[in-house]
Amino acid sequence: MMLNCVITIDERVTIMAIEDTGNVKRKPAHPGEMLREDFLPDYGLTVTGLAVKKEVSRIRLLHSA
Repeated sequence: MMLNCVITIDERVTIMAIEDTGNVKRKPAHPGEMLREDFLPDYGLTVTGLAVKKEVSRIRLLHSA
């Protein structure tokens, strides 16, 4: 089974697919953590910059992602 995450930034869509092996023995990453560490740097954005573009607070962006 594949787990998919779709992120849209400035009309660019990124789809991240992760295979669910069922054998993971660690706590899964929070979506906000993945957004901050894996996606924002690729687009040259900061948490604050994305929050301003999406018209939400930084906290809301990271905790409800």
